[in-house]
Amino acid sequence: ENNVQLKNWLLKFSESKIVEGKSWNIKADIEKLAKELFNETLKINEKTLLAKVSDYEFMQSYLNELFTAKKEYIDKSIKISNEAFKIMSKFGLEIDNFPNKSRGFASYFLKLKSEDYIPAKSVEKAVDNLEAWHKKTDPKKETIINAYNYGLNDLLKKAFELFKSDYAVYITSNCILSNIYTLGLLNEISKKIKEYIIANNVFLISDSSKFLYDIIGNNDAPFIYEKLGNTYSNLMIDEFQDTSELQWNNFKPLVLNSLSNGYSNLIVGDVKQSIYRWRNSNWQLLAEKIYSDLEFYNIKSESLIYNRRSKQNVIKFNNSVLNNAVEILQNHYNNILFDDNADAEIQHFYADRLKSVFTDYIQKYPENNNKPEGYIKVKFLSDDIDTNIEVAENIKILLEHGLKQSDITILVREKNEGRNIAHFLMSMNDENFFNEKIHVISDEVLNTSYSNAVNLLVNCIRFINNPEESLYRHQLYYDFLFITNNFNEATFSENKKISNISLFLKLFPVEFEQKFPTFKSMPLYDLIENIIKIFDLYSYKPHQAYVLSFLELVFNYSTTENNDSYKFIEWWDETGNSKSIQLNKGINAINVLTIHKAKGLEFNTVILPYCKWNIDANFTQNNIIWCNTDIAPFNMLDIIPLKYSKDLKYSYFNKEYYNEKFQFFMDNLNVFYVAITRAVNNLIIFCPKNKKNEISNISDLLFNSINVKTTGTNETINLLDYYSDDEQIFEFGTIYNSKSEANSIDNIINLQSSSDTLNFSEKIKVKKTNFYNSIINNKQIIISGNTFHSLFSKITDIEHFETHVNQFILSGLINKFEGVWLINEMKIQRKNNPIIGDWFKPENKSLNEHDILKNDGKVRRPDKIVFINNKIQCIDYKFGNEKNEHYNNQIQEYKLILQNMGYNNVEGFVWYFRLGEIELV
Repeated sequence: ENNVQLKNWLLKFSESKIVEGKSWNIKADIEKLAKELFNETLKINEKTLLAKVSDYEFMQSYLNELFTAKKEYIDKSIKISNEAFKIMSKFGLEIDNFPNKSRGFASYFLKLKSEDYIPAKSVEKAVDNLEAWHKKTDPKKETIINAYNYGLNDLLKKAFELFKSDYAVYITSNCILSNIYTLGLLNEISKKIKEYIIANNVFLISDSSKFLYDIIGNNDAPFIYEKLGNTYSNLMIDEFQDTSELQWNNFKPLVLNSLSNGYSNLIVGDVKQSIYRWRNSNWQLLAEKIYSDLEFYNIKSESLIYNRRSKQNVIKFNNSVLNNAVEILQNHYNNILFDDNADAEIQHFYADRLKSVFTDYIQKYPENNNKPEGYIKVKFLSDDIDTNIEVAENIKILLEHGLKQSDITILVREKNEGRNIAHFLMSMNDENFFNEKIHVISDEVLNTSYSNAVNLLVNCIRFINNPEESLYRHQLYYDFLFITNNFNEATFSENKKISNISLFLKLFPVEFEQKFPTFKSMPLYDLIENIIKIFDLYSYKPHQAYVLSFLELVFNYSTTENNDSYKFIEWWDETGNSKSIQLNKGINAINVLTIHKAKGLEFNTVILPYCKWNIDANFTQNNIIWCNTDIAPFNMLDIIPLKYSKDLKYSYFNKEYYNEKFQFFMDNLNVFYVAITRAVNNLIIFCPKNKKNEISNISDLLFNSINVKTTGTNETINLLDYYSDDEQIFEFGTIYNSKSEANSIDNIINLQSSSDTLNFSEKIKVKKTNFYNSIINNKQIIISGNTFHSLFSKITDIEHFETHVNQFILSGLINKFEGVWLINEMKIQRKNNPIIGDWFKPENKSLNEHDILKNDGKVRRPDKIVFINNKIQCIDYKFGNEKNEHYNNQIQEYKLILQNMGYNNVEGFVWYFRLGEIELV
């Protein structure tokens, strides 16, 4: 309320969203905009730029300059339009009297009034060309000729000349003014971030490159090494295509120093795999800049031409399709420049640019890969065919050929596409579509909120917080009926009318009604545990992993944030509902992940279900590019944030526009390259059918690449030979199956409800063999032996075990997942081995890690000695995965020492905690 300028910025931002037909709720848009603060172009100029933005008088002067420049063009255009209509009126003419009526050149006079200034080709054609103004048999031919000679032609010419000379000023002003509010918002967000950093004494990792850049400046390597405290002779930089400009500038002095001293350095990267431009990665460093930066040194460039990953057929397909695609896309870009009548300099620069930077895609297969093996299928689907069903049918075929589910990986461009296909495949289990139960794993696309069981838990919290709100009651009742398979429209419609809380509660399990008065006073985690037990949610197997993941989210929130259920709901609605569930990678399940996540990996069989992303950016997504110019008055700001739009090609930022367009072309071609080169044995692609003779998305590019007749070589094939135009299918090779190993998902974890306890950990029942194979071997539980011993040495009362575990979690010695596992494991082992309870009873005297002295003066230290009645029990903890006879000998030695000390009734035990076994020695 007190910041009038900020309020104005926000109003401008909201207005722009409404004009674009988007929601006036701008919170998500502001969050997206705030990410621009991590853009390196802004970071380098941030200090001086935001200082100017904070200067009210400067900004007013700048805006006035822009408004004046814009208004001047508008006024001139309106004057021309008014004079033209006066002449037409004088001669009794209207727009419809001229050729092509409202679509003809004469309508340009009308468009001038609505700021539609870009003339059609018919306008240029009509200037000084009387024949273009009328038809030979036109009844008003003489009238039109008179109007033409009276000055109408001169006005059309004047409007056209004005466009050529001054439109760049107008559109540049307009582009800046339409997005200037972003600078104000970024300035305010930047201030808030800096306040937070200072108040919390933190440093943003995203600022590290700029921080180092400011320190290094123009200093040489000795200065840097002095600060580092180390000197390096040889340097290797991997994944260089993902390196940013600032990062390279920070490394460059070290590389130059090493080279000047005669040492070798290695830079590794692939321009074709540069797909992280939104994280400031710059493929141009690898393609061009290192050669100019290191031009005085002997740079040797070497390409790895052998593909040792994929089968021969996959390699040949990739080689062929990329070879055609690069040529087609280069020509397509050149045609865009030609159609736009771009400057000759720009057309020359990009004439072969794509072909010069996207290189080395033709790969050879090694001698041991001399069999024509591997399978590729590309199917172009019409609108009436469901892509998801096609995917399911092909998965069924793959499984029938002997492939395991874990052999199949589905790659998607966007996470929401992954969620779509993952949920569809799992829903097909209910239809008994597959011959076996389909499982899906993903770190990215399986959102916790997908589960009705989770939604029931969330809506329980909403209802408990506000029982009078009818919407929450309806949502809760709906989820309850759905999860229990009792949903009936009539029942739901009837009972949702119940407004009396007491009567409404009777629709649910009795325990829910009984405990409802106590729910508000419960800590958040305990509340969720109670609700899980009351509704027996672990008994619904399809929802088990989701409920477990949700409970972990609740645990994390309650330990790191607070136990306020109202705040939790706010967090859930804003952030939590998009959290993904985490499942073990070693199980027999189809993997779904984004192409960006798949970079650097390989998969037996790859399915691309939605191969249709745009080649250029979507202009409605408000992508921002940072521009600068030397032309006044636009150069008053060092850099300017502008929306990537077609308007820019007419502005003084046309070079930046065409560069950004080219960057998008490269981005999306690279994503395609990464996607198709992940496959080892089989590659299956689904695309929408090409409807128009154009190239707007990757599907169009792939279609055109396949439909090019070429001559096959050792490394390529004529793709057209394997394409059926009738069926719109490309198919090459036969499905290849190689043996693989994966655990069954059903043997990993079984969650069940317990009537004896409300503790979440009691609800986990682990099948030992598979648990340790899948969890421990995958290093999800990596607690060290020292940490185990430290924890067990602190236990004097077994009932306080969970408290000690939580203390270790808070201290960072173990993570929350490990803590839950420990608590659960102890519960299970106490039940199986009651003697554990005796070892940790406060009334039984015990010694933890106390030294005992041998006769020869040597010291031994048992983990635990317990005095129970008239006997002594000596225990050693072992936390490995294997037994060893040496441990028994160790216990025998402890027993002998104690017996020599006068204790006759001594028992020895080795407790293999990870194995869940206790051995009497």
